[in-house]
Amino acid sequence: MQFLKTNIAKIALFIGLGGLIYFKLSNSKRFIKWYISKAYNTLVWKYADAIYRIETGNFTSNIFKHTKGAGVIAFKKYKPFGHRPKLFKGVATIGIYRSKNGLNYVRFLTLLDGYKFVANYLTHSGYTLEKIRNRVKLFGSQNPDYLKIIENAIT
Repeated sequence: MQFLKTNIAKIALFIGLGGLIYFKLSNSKRFIKWYISKAYNTLVWKYADAIYRIETGNFTSNIFKHTKGAGVIAFKKYKPFGHRPKLFKGVATIGIYRSKNGLNYVRFLTLLDGYKFVANYLTHSGYTLEKIRNRVKLFGSQNPDYLKIIENAIT
């Protein structure tokens, strides 16, 4: 019986350490760049990173600190929060954050999950440059110059 208990403890420790390592990596911008570049492509990485930097004020905004997201508004209380379910493929969320401005924002488990959502959003129609640029325009639909702002942030 002692052998079984020690094995269970070792397995639990291994799983716990693996989870901790994954959580640390999935909040590392270097790892996220590598992951998004490999899972999607470098063009998607460039646009997703520019959107994140613009929307979060270089990762300093209050909404970013509470959600780890790029200002993704939640229109409903439960996943997919009023968005297309395909956008949340492989994305872990932990509910919504109600900000002082009265809007609800999607809370992502890790920074990587937020980037995956943006990458899924950008590649929803396809991977060509023109399709990604059209999706960028939709992401910032309140601002007619949003694409220009994002492309200036890329270069």
